[in-house]
This record gives sequence, C-alpha cells and structure tokens, in this order.
Amino acid sequence: MTAAGRKRIWAVVRLILCAAFIYLAVRGVTLRDRITVTGADGVERSVRLVEETETGVVVQDADGAQAEVPWAQVAREPDGAPKIERGLITALRSVNPLHLGLGLLIFAPVTFLQSARFRMMLHTQDIRITYWESVKLCFAGNFLNFVFLVGSTAGDVYKAFYTAKQTPKKTEAVTTILLDRIVGMMGLVIVAGLMSFVGTSNPTLHRLGIMALVLIGCALVGLWMVSSGRTPAALIRKLVLRLPGAAVLERVLAATERLAADRGRLAACLGIATVLQFFAIGAEVTLAFALGMDFSGGKTWDYFAYIGGGHLVAAIPITAQGLGTMELAFKHFFLGTYGTLAQLLCLALWIRLMNLIWSLPGALVLLFGDHRPGRLNALDPATAGLETPNTSEAAG
Repeated sequence: MTAAGRKRIWAVVRLILCAAFIYLAVRGVTLRDRITVTGADGVERSVRLVEETETGVVVQDADGAQAEVPWAQVAREPDGAPKIERGLITALRSVNPLHLGLGLLIFAPVTFLQSARFRMMLHTQDIRITYWESVKLCFAGNFLNFVFLVGSTAGDVYKAFYTAKQTPKKTEAVTTILLDRIVGMMGLVIVAGLMSFVGTSNPTLHRLGIMALVLIGCALVGLWMVSSGRTPAALIRKLVLRLPGAAVLERVLAATERLAADRGRLAACLGIATVLQFFAIGAEVTLAFALGMDFSGGKTWDYFAYIGGGHLVAAIPITAQGLGTMELAFKHFFLGTYGTLAQLLCLALWIRLMNLIWSLPGALVLLFGDHRPGRLNALDPATAGLETPNTSEAAG
C-alpha cells in the first residue's frame, strides 16, 4: 500500500473515531430542560419543563400538550432537590457575561508566554529570531490549528516551515518545534499534578497527581541522562544511529542534547510553560464558574486538575482538535458532582471558542505576509540564526 493510501485510511479512521467519541460524549444530553414527575399510576416519567411556578411546574408531553403538575408530584434527588435536567439551551443562556469576559482576559498572556518560550528554545540551538517574530509565528500557528482538520499539528508544521527557511540549521529548527511541544505538555502535567494535591481530599485526584509527578520525574531523569551521556542514553544513541536516515537522526539527537545540557534555559522554558498553563487553565476554570458549575467545598483546585487532564487526553492525536475525546474526559471527570452534562459540554465549547478568539490575530499575520523570511532581516546573522565562522557545527 502506498503512503497516500495509508494516509487516506488513517483519515477515515480518525473521522470514525471522532464521530464515536462525540456520540459517547453527548449521549443523554437534551436541548431543553426536562423534569421527572410521578403520574397518577405512581410511575415516574421524564417530560419537558416549560415553566416553574410557586405551586408547581408546567410540563409538555411528547404530543405537545401542556399541563401543570404540583410540586408534590415532582420526583426528588437524594438531597431533596427537584429532579431537573438542564438542557444545552439553558446552559448557554445562563452563562455570566462578566465572568466570561474575565476568562477571556485571563487567557490574554498565554500566546505571549508561548512566544517567549519558543524563542528561548530556538536560542538553545543558536537560532536567533526576535521576540516579535516569535509572537507572529505563534499566533499564526495557533490560528492554523483551527482551520485544518489535521488539528494541532498544522501550526507546528507551519512554524517548522518558516523557522527552517530562516536558518541553515533546518533539522535543528524542526526538532525544536517538537521539543517545544514536549516542554509545553510537561508544563500542563506539572500544573495538573500539583493542583491534584491542593485543597482537596479526593483520592482519585491524588492518584492522578502521583501519576503526573512520576511522569515529570521520569522526563527529568531522561533529560539528565541525555545531557550527561550516561550509559542507557549512549546505548539508545547507538541503536538509533543504525536506523535509516542516521545522519538526520544524529542531528536530532544532538539538538536534544544541547537543550538538555543548557539546564538554565531548559528550567526557564519549563517555568514559562508552567506559568502559561496556569493562566490558560485558570481562564478555563473561570469559564466553568461563568456556567454556574459547582465550586462548593473547595472544588476550585479540582477543576485545574481535571481540565488539565482533559487537555492531556485531547492531545492524543486520534481525532482532529481532540474533538470528542476532551468532551468525553470532561463527562467522566465532572458529571454529577461538579455539573450537568449540558454544562460540561458547554464548558468544552467555550474553551474551544476562547482558544479560537485568541488565535484570530494569526489570521492577520497570514493575510499580510509579515511572517515571511524576507521581512525578518534573514541576512543578518544576529537575528536570522546564520552561523558565524566561529561555529563548530557544520551548516546544512
């Protein structure tokens, strides 16, 4: 089978998986409010809730007929609350615009922090671009994440292409894109892991936190081994260099070793990634608050952990933009204890919309073409990453 054929098959598989995950996530949600009432025969049934009054509720059956049911005939939850299932329309209408705007404002620093990290990562490979150039590349890359079905890899491909065109170190530039994504994911794991232990006694969250911290520990040990040339890393290097394309793989490994060896910049990049994720998830927690989800009993930090976990699940590249997978993760984490199905699906929708809104400046970058190397002083070694005579590494 040709590569094009395999690519088409994988695209079909992703679409099928996306549809399946979306179905599992939205199964059971209703557009309009529904209430469970007890009929004269003592049987409970779910009907559409039209209006709540002092004496009862106005309901509508499947035939469209309306009737008023006294509160005494309304089924109750174990805590005594009326058994009402709020629909998507109610969840969308009940959002607090002030808190929604606050969430958008909290998210504002995210792309600028991402740009600082990306520029610093390039500097570990002696590839120099200005901060403003990095901002434009990151905004444009983020925007492309929302307009191509390949999902969050579209922005990486874009940044790799234009960064590589500004330097002879093309392999190192592309490798940095991958390393930057890994560092960003580590920041997400750090935030989700730490928040799992803050202000909560939930044993499930504590287990998730332990798993997250173990992952971070393993990653840091691996980076230390790579930078110090310990035996396992050396053996892996020998095995990798026996594979096809060994020359390119050796440069990829060398770029990874340079990042691991530059521990000061690596620590700074991890710090920026952690602060970035704290702002991003903090904005999304504010969206949950705007939707009226349950924050009682010190649950605020639970949201940080669970939303971070939802993003980690969405990062698995099996559906475009994590469609369905993030919603399904939220359904597993939040349903019942933290909010209704309609609320958590609206939360996932608002999260996607917020990311889209803050990526829109990237459309202007693409429209005016300021991202192109010809506009970025590419002939200046100090800003374009060109190698100087003192550079020991061969250009290529």
